[in-house]
Amino acid sequence: VAPGPGLALLVGGGTGIASLYELARALLRAGRPVLVLLGARSQDDLIGRRDFEALDLELVCATEDGSHGVAGRVTEPLAERLRRAVGEASGASRAGIEVFAVGPTPMMRACAGIAAELGVRCLVSLENPMACGFGVCLGCAAPRAEGGFSLVCRAGPVFDAREIAWEGLP
Repeated sequence: VAPGPGLALLVGGGTGIASLYELARALLRAGRPVLVLLGARSQDDLIGRRDFEALDLELVCATEDGSHGVAGRVTEPLAERLRRAVGEASGASRAGIEVFAVGPTPMMRACAGIAAELGVRCLVSLENPMACGFGVCLGCAAPRAEGGFSLVCRAGPVFDAREIAWEGLP
């Protein structure tokens, strides 16, 4: 992870939250400003929240039942904060703003749409089922926006969200 001038917005939902902790630490060590947005059905599902609270970063939690943080889906505070970050930034710092998303496919799809609308790069970590892990079974194939498929086990699991044909994922 290289230092960048722009804000890194890490969005995690459900069990995908666990994947973001080490990324957050690496980005902080590299000197990046980091905003972590965690989403879950209820406060009991906010995995690792206390670990993120111990880091020197801004943390926003959203629960669908309103039991902790913002009531609703995590994509709502993402859209708000990303619009604000893009509006406040200029030049290289605007170009350096990135979204990193991992969690349920509908959440990542929404994050990708919000980022695309604002001209911000979005990286997603796909959680397709992988039977063999070598690209032989083709069970993890993800549809590409330009046609064809990528094997998540070989080419991923992290992809630029613009590369994915979201309508072809469950």
